[in-house]
Parts: sequence; C-alpha cells; structure tokens
Amino acid sequence: MTMAANSATGSTGATTRVCCPMHNEANNCNFFLWYDNELVLGSRERCVFDVIFDKIERLQAIILSKTQNKVELERNFMAAEANLVKKKDKVRRLKEDRSLLHSRLQKMHNEKWRMRLLCCVNACDVFYCYQCHEGES
Repeated sequence: MTMAANSATGSTGATTRVCCPMHNEANNCNFFLWYDNELVLGSRERCVFDVIFDKIERLQAIILSKTQNKVELERNFMAAEANLVKKKDKVRRLKEDRSLLHSRLQKMHNEKWRMRLLCCVNACDVFYCYQCHEGES
C-alpha cells in the first residue's frame, strides 16, 4: 500500500479533516482516507501514515539502541562475572596454599618439640639439658 501527500482538506467546524490518497497494490485500486489532523501532530502537511511510520522508525531506532546497550551490558556483566570467578578461584588457591603452609609449619614445630623431648630424655640421664629446661630453677 503506497501513500501520497495530502491533496485536500476540509473543515467540519473546529476539526480539520485531511484527505490522504492511497493506492492498494494488491488489487491496484486507488482510494482516499479521511482523518482528523488533530489526531496526529504534523499530519496537516503530510499523510498521517507517513507521520506514524516516521514515528515508528524513530521508536524502532530507539529500541535497537536500547537492545544494543542491553547486549553490551550483558557482555560486560559476563566478563565481570568471569573475572570474579577467576578471582574467587585465586583466593581459594591462596587459602589452600596458606592452609598447607600452616600444616607444614605446625608439623615442623611439632618435630622440633619432639626432637627436644628426645634430647631431654636421652641427655637428662647423663647431664642436665639447659635448652629443654630453660627457665627452670
């Protein structure tokens, strides 16, 4: 269906009626569409459908822009989420390393005291172990 510019206007009191010539390509017929120009701003100079289609195109451009913004935000969110997962994994590994180091230090500490105890048990029979019994009087 094609549209042409407004070719006629008529007045019925306070409201101006606008005629928009139309062509139906399906059956190759011409017809006229009358409407009140107050219904669509700017339709006095142009066919109401041209005005509406322009508005639809602007709205579609806005929707497309918002859709692109949404896609960009989702992409940024996914990247931030992946980065967060990496950081959490790094923190988990650091905690595991710290725990392993702590257990090794505890083991070394226990071994040191075990060696002192052996030294004390073996040496105290022969002489007094000052390292094991420091602070005792």
